[in-house]
Amino acid sequence: MRELAKKYDYFFFDCDGVLWHGDKRHEGQAFRNIEWLESIGKKVFFVTNHGGLSRVSMKEKMQTEYFQYKNAKIEHLYPAATLSA
Repeated sequence: MRELAKKYDYFFFDCDGVLWHGDKRHEGQAFRNIEWLESIGKKVFFVTNHGGLSRVSMKEKMQTEYFQYKNAKIEHLYPAATLSA
């Protein structure tokens, strides 16, 4: 991760199927690594092809007690409907 962080300033993460599957997060430290990237000044964006999520619902999901990612910013969330628009 550190080598990638040295090379790039922008990171895109797929959500449904990578960070989570439905309402269950994938085990591991994905959000901890994402927070580390942000702490060193990297820009992080989230994309999903899930058709039923809006930017607001993505943000709310990420900020729940279960996912505990409090840094979610609407302007960095790109569900399928937003990308299509």
